[in-house]
Amino acid sequence: MKRLSGMFAAAAAIVLLLFAEPAQAGLRLVIGAQVPPPPPRREIVEARPRLGAFWVKGHWLWSPVIGRHVWVPGMWVKRHPGFVWVDGRWNHTRRGWIFFGGYWK
Repeated sequence: MKRLSGMFAAAAAIVLLLFAEPAQAGLRLVIGAQVPPPPPRREIVEARPRLGAFWVKGHWLWSPVIGRHVWVPGMWVKRHPGFVWVDGRWNHTRRGWIFFGGYWK
């Protein structure tokens, strides 16, 4: 039962990540994986939906629940005047691949 509730918690966290706006204050997500991410997908950026919107590129996240990378599509977010968007990135370390989520700097 503990394993099942842990899997639901992990799944809920992934759903939150897929649909949460990355521009939320100070969201610095770090996820580790033993498998390198696939190359980024090519995305078609649709017309900006409103003035002040900013495009955040899509990226791969590791899902421990399903044991593979999951594509998080790019999205339009509210621009934060006076800040610069820093894209998320994967870094390879001795312990595996680590993803550092994007943030406003």
